[in-house]
Amino acid sequence: MAWLPFAAGLVLGAGAAPKLLLKIAPRYVAALGALLSALAAFWFSAITVDMGYWLHLAPAMFVLALGFGLGVLALTQAAVYRVDADKAGIASALLNSAQQIGVALGLAVLAGVAATVTAQPEKAAPGHRRGTGRRVQHGPDRRRRNPPRRRPSRTHHPQRPSDHRAGHA
Repeated sequence: MAWLPFAAGLVLGAGAAPKLLLKIAPRYVAALGALLSALAAFWFSAITVDMGYWLHLAPAMFVLALGFGLGVLALTQAAVYRVDADKAGIASALLNSAQQIGVALGLAVLAGVAATVTAQPEKAAPGHRRGTGRRVQHGPDRRRRNPPRRRPSRTHHPQRPSDHRAGHA
């Protein structure tokens, strides 16, 4: 139910795009789709936790999907427009491959940015761990200043000779 506005926007955009493409050039329909999607992204950036779903989030989802529906169909039409019938399959495959590569690269970049942003402590002093109050040393002399603690070995050692004589006086 929560994704219904998105689905409705896609259906409406994909249904309106062919009618618009008969009247105006694909670049204008694609530009309209991109503009609607950018408007929705700006709308999403203004949404806070306190805002309601049906008054704020759902309309933004609808506008985003409407832009997607218009843009994808217009770009597909522009990519295969005036291509010979014997080369239409190659043009469609090239478009599909370009879309897949674009999605993969975009996701990789966004995942890298998200990992970088979330890994950095917020407003922490350099060299301090949050919540510990201890200074963390980095670099080559880290081992000299903070030697590793010796842990007891878990291997079985035979008893020392002094331990055997402990019971014998």
